[in-house]
Amino acid sequence: MSKNLNTLKQDFRFGVISQEDYDRARADRNTAWAALSASEQLADLDARLGVGVGATRQRAMIADKLIVKLAVALPPSPRAEDVMPAVPVKKKKFKKGNKK
Repeated sequence: MSKNLNTLKQDFRFGVISQEDYDRARADRNTAWAALSASEQLADLDARLGVGVGATRQRAMIADKLIVKLAVALPPSPRAEDVMPAVPVKKKKFKKGNKK
């Protein structure tokens, strides 16, 4: 079915389509959405609603997916010990009369 969500809801509410047809259309729509990558989902939201308009929670969840994918794709950063040699830290000795 190529009807949008609001039209499907109205058709179901007014008895034009059955519960099974509504559930089938909803499941098809959800599987099609899940098949899209995170960047494709953002592009779809931008095409339907406008760039950065609406669906803020959905956009935040998709952005989190993208951040996780980037974090997994990037090589781990080198440890500080590997980059810089360990330099011993000298402790300052204080005299009794000189407290700073």
